[in-house]
Amino acid sequence: MWWVVGAVIVAAVVVGVLVQRSRSATEQATVTHPVSTVGTHGGVLVGDKNAPVTITEYGDFQCPSCRQAFAIVHRVQRHFGDQLRFVFRNFPLEQHAMAEPAAEAAEFA
Repeated sequence: MWWVVGAVIVAAVVVGVLVQRSRSATEQATVTHPVSTVGTHGGVLVGDKNAPVTITEYGDFQCPSCRQAFAIVHRVQRHFGDQLRFVFRNFPLEQHAMAEPAAEAAEFA
């Protein structure tokens, strides 16, 4: 169930990024503000902090679906480079006994 939600979110983000990239330079120059503002506080930021596109993942270190989603996000990161920033926030799920300790360890690292 969770992997479906994760896959839909990743697919929506990828489609949004592709649509944004397909706009002409003139259309991009007319954009004066982002569609939504996502704060990076409380998460791990990877990439250029001024990138035009942000992907925020709420993940569980013990979740196999989150692991699969991360592989997709990593490919998207490599493809779009400096035009994309990635923010990871811990979201340990109750059904994973070691997810909370893993999230705490990551926060302290």
